[in-house]
Amino acid sequence: MARVALSPDGTLLAESGSDVVRTVALDDGAVVAERELDPDAPRPIAWHPDGELLAIAGYGSGATFLADT
Repeated sequence: MARVALSPDGTLLAESGSDVVRTVALDDGAVVAERELDPDAPRPIAWHPDGELLAIAGYGSGATFLADT
């Protein structure tokens, strides 16, 4: 089961699958960013309120950030 998060401005969709977190532009479907993860359960994800960063919970030693738009 994937987890998804819509960016605050509604232009990007982030999806956390079993081994990857991917950010996609909703206007054209282009992959904006992608990060491979160790195969595991999908991780919770959340956008910073300003839409500049995406937090991935439980990655490595804590949280990491994927999208720096």
